[in-house]
Amino acid sequence: MSLADWDGATDGVMWGGAVRRFRLGIGELRRIEAQAGRGIFEVMDRLAHRSATIDETRAVLKFGLEGAGIDPNEAERDVARYFDEAPKTPSLPIASLVLMAALYPPEDAAPSGKAEGDGTSSATAFPSP
Repeated sequence: MSLADWDGATDGVMWGGAVRRFRLGIGELRRIEAQAGRGIFEVMDRLAHRSATIDETRAVLKFGLEGAGIDPNEAERDVARYFDEAPKTPSLPIASLVLMAALYPPEDAAPSGKAEGDGTSSATAFPSP
C-alpha cells in the first residue's frame, strides 16, 4: 500500500452487532477537537489510557461513522443505541482504534512518491504509535 492509497479508515470493525467502517478525515478530527476542547493527540492519549470523557469517546464514534459516509441522523441513532444506551467499556477500544487509524498510516504504507518494494523502508518515515 502506498501512502497515497491510505485514507485512515477502519474496515471490518465489529460494533453494535454489525461489521462497520469508520473514517475520520480532517473535518471530523477538527470537530472532535472543538467538541473536546483539546488537541486530537491528547484525545487519543486519553482514549488509550481510559481517561477520555464520555463525550470524547462518543464524538470519535459518531464522527467516525459520518466520515465513513453514514448519514448523520443514522450515525446519531447508532451511537445512541450502541454507546449511550449500552455498556461503555466495549466501545473504548473501538474508539481508540478508529482514532489511531486516522492518525497513523499502516506500517506497510510506502511514503508518497515511492513504490512498494523499491527498497525504501517506511519504518523511519512513520513512527509507531
